[in-house]
Amino acid sequence: MTKRSTDTAPFPVCPDDELVLNEPRAAETPWGPVAVVRTGTGVYAVTDRCSHADVELSDGFVEGDTLECPAHFSRFCLRTGDALTLPAAEPVDTWTVTVLDGVISVAPRP
Repeated sequence: MTKRSTDTAPFPVCPDDELVLNEPRAAETPWGPVAVVRTGTGVYAVTDRCSHADVELSDGFVEGDTLECPAHFSRFCLRTGDALTLPAAEPVDTWTVTVLDGVISVAPRP
């Protein structure tokens, strides 16, 4: 388990030009693992663990602004983290994303 940091400054996770459209990317942060995703509407980050099963969402599938868990096919809204389909009933955390000088960074939401 990753030790939670009390520092909430944006943490760089990857170069902007390396994040491929609709292909989730796993990243490790001081607050734990995140899945970073570029869709047609923006760049999003969610906690990289399905709320139903201990599975990495970064291995999942993107459709629109949703990310599907590869294990049981629960879908999560990338904007809100809400669980949209069963078997997941709990949301996943979303992260603040910034893109500055060609680098994507994330930070926990306040």
